[in-house]
Amino acid sequence: MTHLLLDYYIEEIKSFDGYDNYLNASGYQRKLLIRKESLVRDEEVDFILSDIVDENDNKILSSYKDTLYLHSYEDPRFVTENKFTYCLCYFDKHTEIMGTKMGYCNTSTNNQDLYNFAKWEYEKNWQVNKDKIIYSIEPLEIYNTNFELVLKNKENKKWDYWIKKYGFPRLSTNIFTIQERHFVLFHSKNIICRFENASLIKDLAGELLYFCGLLEVTKDYIPISYCKLPLLPSFKNYKVELREEYIQWREKTNSTWRVDIFFPTNVEVQNDIIYIYGGINDCIASKIIVDTSYFMKIIDKADFIAL
Repeated sequence: MTHLLLDYYIEEIKSFDGYDNYLNASGYQRKLLIRKESLVRDEEVDFILSDIVDENDNKILSSYKDTLYLHSYEDPRFVTENKFTYCLCYFDKHTEIMGTKMGYCNTSTNNQDLYNFAKWEYEKNWQVNKDKIIYSIEPLEIYNTNFELVLKNKENKKWDYWIKKYGFPRLSTNIFTIQERHFVLFHSKNIICRFENASLIKDLAGELLYFCGLLEVTKDYIPISYCKLPLLPSFKNYKVELREEYIQWREKTNSTWRVDIFFPTNVEVQNDIIYIYGGINDCIASKIIVDTSYFMKIIDKADFIAL
């Protein structure tokens, strides 16, 4: 066996339509947010920027271009019914990425708060748990709402098994609780190959293979153990024609890469069903639906590495 879940259902919410691209959905109590990519073309630049929209394509946060930067809103994650986090990426006129900021948005008031973290590699992978901000799972870093560091663990060698096979673990989802056990989904990636001069975006010029992992934690996000197998299979052969059309569309800009991925954003447990929201191969906004009893049956038989 190469992955944990064998019985699940994929529900596609929106996908690449030939003009715009939809990916990385987030859901909360039947509300949906989706990252929408659109091609920006003028005399200076051909580039793809992202808005955050709802399921009816209404813009919640809109990308824009000013005299200095291109601003892109990416990867929403619901925290509460009316509050979500997102990543603001900004690029120069040559489409070189200049930095990222993390933000909160309140959909009731439209108030936004932006925060600047210094660490590049974690910028799009934070989570909020009550009054704590979890910024990294290896080593574990937790901040308070004033963005003061309250906990930082040393690197744990017990992650080496996963790192050697699947790459460095990055945080992805909120905590979800089943039968008084608490879980988080994370992701990691291996670079299969690099394409010379394909993109100016750091580490995204080439072919990437992503993995979705399962981590058991305490109610305060302290890691307990992780499953030795990825949660889900490869999606390389999922909707192959759609994926190729999307890649050709991306080749109109200098932002070209191929990914094999299910990228999880958040998880909801409702009665007997688990909803895992996210994106497939960067061109399908989706959710994966799993029966709770089946999930726990598989978990109980799975091989975990204690942390």
